[in-house]
Amino acid sequence: MTIVAGVDFGTLSARVSIVDSSRGRLGSGTAEYPLERSRHDPDLATQSHDDHMSALGNALRRAIADAGVAGEDIAAIALDTTGSSVVPVGDGLVPLDDYYLWCDHRSWREAAEITARAHEAKLPAIDWCGGVYSSEWGFAKLLHWLRQQRLAWRQGDVLMVHAGVLPAWSVDDTMQRAAEAEAALRGAHYRDFFEKMYGNAPIAWEDDLQGIERLRVIVNAFTRLRYCSLEGEMEFHHKGAPGTQPPGWLPWFDVPGRKSAEATFIIGHWSTLGLINRSRLIALDTGCLWGGELTAVRLEDRRVFAVQCPQVRRPKA
Repeated sequence: MTIVAGVDFGTLSARVSIVDSSRGRLGSGTAEYPLERSRHDPDLATQSHDDHMSALGNALRRAIADAGVAGEDIAAIALDTTGSSVVPVGDGLVPLDDYYLWCDHRSWREAAEITARAHEAKLPAIDWCGGVYSSEWGFAKLLHWLRQQRLAWRQGDVLMVHAGVLPAWSVDDTMQRAAEAEAALRGAHYRDFFEKMYGNAPIAWEDDLQGIERLRVIVNAFTRLRYCSLEGEMEFHHKGAPGTQPPGWLPWFDVPGRKSAEATFIIGHWSTLGLINRSRLIALDTGCLWGGELTAVRLEDRRVFAVQCPQVRRPKA
């Protein structure tokens, strides 16, 4: 005989059945988990990965006790989950955020966009699902999740951005500028923003910048900045390590008088910079994509963790 555990993750609970290949079902157990809703956003419906794992353990223990078997007697586990619940994951399938449950409809704008683009491209698949891509489904939810991500993260005097910030911005300015771009990313007209976002001008910040030019400077600083001038003009072409740049340019974090100098910055983006782990700067891009290392720094004691990576791409000449 073979004993297996069958697990069903439903909308509000995990259910486990212990089944014997000869004798049929031996026992079962259930455990609930909460569903996060919001009175301010009726489309929101999320759940915690930790809550799901805790419920799985509780339900499994109850099922084993009900079946009267030992845990080591279970040869396999089979899983079934609620359809259209989306879990953004990173390396090792570790969840990056809460689950988007099937009844989370915050991605209705993204679903409408997918529907329109599918009809424009005359994709047969859109007809197979009745002509409308639902906000219950995976790609709409994933696009919505991506648009909710932050351009700057702050905790105390630690500030994390992808690339850099301009010398004229204080820490408070930096968070305010990030909030402006994040609002455009999350807004109803985000497609218009995407179409005009890319470009090299303006190359410097001015407080009176308006509209897309203002947003483009903000996005370029957070996502592309390496070198700038003493006046805060951004240089977008040189990607080499400090010391190889043309005259007149400095790494953004070395510009004298930078208004955010009191903060500790965590950045990536600049693989030729390599690992920097100094008092006010942690640079983590150590060229994983190019065959270097994937590096992390534990903030509590600044201990460095790194693993060698296979080369996926070759740097452009």
